[in-house]
Amino acid sequence: MTALLFVAGQGCASNTTDPEENTDEAVGAAKTAPPTSFLSADTPTYAWGEEEEEEEEEQELEEGDIYRVMGNGYLLNLNWYRGLQIIDATNVTSPKIIGQLQVGGSPVEMYVDGTRAILLMNDWYGYQGTPNSLDIESRQGGTVMLVDISNPTSPQALAQYNVPGYIQTSRYANGATQDALFVAAGQWDWYIDDWGDWQWTLGSTVKSFEVGATSMTEKSELDLGGFVSAIHAENEVLLVAREKDWWMTSQSDVSVIDISDNGGTMVERDEVTVNGYIRSQFHMDYRND
Repeated sequence: MTALLFVAGQGCASNTTDPEENTDEAVGAAKTAPPTSFLSADTPTYAWGEEEEEEEEEQELEEGDIYRVMGNGYLLNLNWYRGLQIIDATNVTSPKIIGQLQVGGSPVEMYVDGTRAILLMNDWYGYQGTPNSLDIESRQGGTVMLVDISNPTSPQALAQYNVPGYIQTSRYANGATQDALFVAAGQWDWYIDDWGDWQWTLGSTVKSFEVGATSMTEKSELDLGGFVSAIHAENEVLLVAREKDWWMTSQSDVSVIDISDNGGTMVERDEVTVNGYIRSQFHMDYRND
């Protein structure tokens, strides 16, 4: 038997809070938080650069943050104005920035796995070349960047990928032999219809990547419509809630997406519509497969 539980309310949706935090807050967390895994603050301890022992191919779904408490008293901080900072906080009375990678844009989330960091940014603007060509295109919007942090004093960007729209949130699936990143983004725009009237349109995209040692591979991209208000990941399933295109409908669509493939390929299994707006991941649940 399969059960889906949704808690929705009428009225305007409440979206993600301001992602900007400063270095002082990150250092303050280091004073109380024990050294933990690169992956999250809730998993067992590993030393700097140490790999997790290989287990069965089961993925652990993680949520991102804009800073990470590392082993050996190090911090990784994603800063709006100064990009990626690696901070030595072994002496908490005198923390030092020992490494930095200039990255433009507003921080959304970050993951760290071994000696790789994955940065998610909005409001990015820059130029990118085309493979096997001299053409250069200007790009802007959401971006995902893979960074080598094996040398804490000199982090290096390995690869960068575009995400359409404005990144809302993400999940990282850490498997024994394969890793994948799932990114949910929303987009909005005005357009002129056939009668010459301005119309407002919303859109949402869920994009997945297979994450390798030195590169990422784009795997799937689902255009779902509406505007992402919350996602919930559990047991190889991703629930993606979106507000309807027209706010007066006071309804939400929720897609059930299969993310069991550790290589990052997604499959949309079904979709349901509920009354009201789903305000956060804590208002969705998935039970009994």
